[in-house]
Amino acid sequence: MDVIEAMKTRRTIRRFKQGTVPREVLLEMADCARLAPSAANLQPLKYIVIDDPKTVKELYGGVKLGSYLKGSEVIGGDDGERPSAYIAVLFKETGVPWSLRDIGASVQNMLLAAHSRGFAACWIANVKREQVKSLLRIPDDVQLDCMVAVGIPAEKSAPVEMKDSSLYYYEKPLNLRVPKRKLEDIVFFNSFGEKTF
Repeated sequence: MDVIEAMKTRRTIRRFKQGTVPREVLLEMADCARLAPSAANLQPLKYIVIDDPKTVKELYGGVKLGSYLKGSEVIGGDDGERPSAYIAVLFKETGVPWSLRDIGASVQNMLLAAHSRGFAACWIANVKREQVKSLLRIPDDVQLDCMVAVGIPAEKSAPVEMKDSSLYYYEKPLNLRVPKRKLEDIVFFNSFGEKTF
């Protein structure tokens, strides 16, 4: 899979088959994260790879996958759909405001790395930070920014043309649909509002 194909086919997955994600895949994800661009090359991020089954299970109550989903679509509670591992993304203040941009670049690298190895991932910002920091023994002077859930995909996700809403939804069980804007609606040439599509 080349890079463009990986970017175009990678989707967020929130339901996972049960099985192990090899530690070497998780380490490769962290390695790809550390190689992402870093503002002023300050490299303020650190990562905790969580693959111990007991800790993974304890973490599940501290993260929420799929906040937009409603009713029977809500993800949670089912042991048969939980991720096999997590990677916590930690940030130490640098005093340089644009250093926070490093997080997006590093997480995207991790998501693409997982996808390229046949695994699925979900970037999670909805985290009970104090609970998770306590569980993972993260020092007070280190911020927990987000978590990346990793596992074997149990659902399929595909982009669809955005019409009235950006909310993702299930078309039928295990077939997630994610509205995306059309390219011609977001790209201009040479000045704002100029289109040549």
